[in-house]
Amino acid sequence: MLLVVLANAGVHAQEAFQLLTNASETHYEIAYLAMFAVPLAGSAVLRRQLPRWLWWTSIVGFCATAFSLLISAYPFVKVVDARAYAAKILGTLLVSNLVAICFFRLRSRVPLAQIGRQAGTASESLANAEIAPKQ
Repeated sequence: MLLVVLANAGVHAQEAFQLLTNASETHYEIAYLAMFAVPLAGSAVLRRQLPRWLWWTSIVGFCATAFSLLISAYPFVKVVDARAYAAKILGTLLVSNLVAICFFRLRSRVPLAQIGRQAGTASESLANAEIAPKQ
């Protein structure tokens, strides 16, 4: 809801709609960049096992997605201020990813510690358990 309010601040309806659409598309573009980067920059073992055509299609997909990401900040409709438009797109991307990173770090601290303790006790109990013979 905050994004909707901020997107409409001092702009026309078409610009606000374009801003929200492009801001959401940038998140998909970041995910696709990561997906296309795996065959190109993943582990050496993985890259050796992949067919050559996949490497070439990953290059094409990565370049096309990077180009799409770059033009996402460019307004194709008449806007009040093109620089403010680009700043809103890139700011939305930056803030939402920072929030996601903080959320991930916050959530991964506690459960990982608990999982580690639970795994230790579970493996000890399995090692000490007697296995009943099949009847």
